[in-house]
Amino acid sequence: MGRRILLAVAAAIVVGVSAQAHHAYALYVEDRTVSIEGELAQFVYRSPHSIVTLKTAGSATYNAEWWDRRELARDGVTGNTLQIGDRIVLTGSPGRNPDDHILHVKGVRRIADGWRWPSG
Repeated sequence: MGRRILLAVAAAIVVGVSAQAHHAYALYVEDRTVSIEGELAQFVYRSPHSIVTLKTAGSATYNAEWWDRRELARDGVTGNTLQIGDRIVLTGSPGRNPDDHILHVKGVRRIADGWRWPSG
């Protein structure tokens, strides 16, 4: 019986550490913030993370990791909130390797009408 409890505790610790590592966003410099303006090329509204693909005026393509679709839905964001071709500004934490052109999204602003996320 004691061994089963020990194995259960060990399994819980491994699962907890794996989940924490996933949400640590190790690919990003979380203590830095940058803003990138461009045209929305793709918006994939999904779990575990939605993906925004943005093409800048300088022809760079950025892939930005946003929240889970369920979390976005709680904030009123749907799969149709952003449309291909929308001019937007993404704010967030840049990737550790600048050549990767990745971003962990912390804010979104649509230029045409001023819509923002988060709204507050």
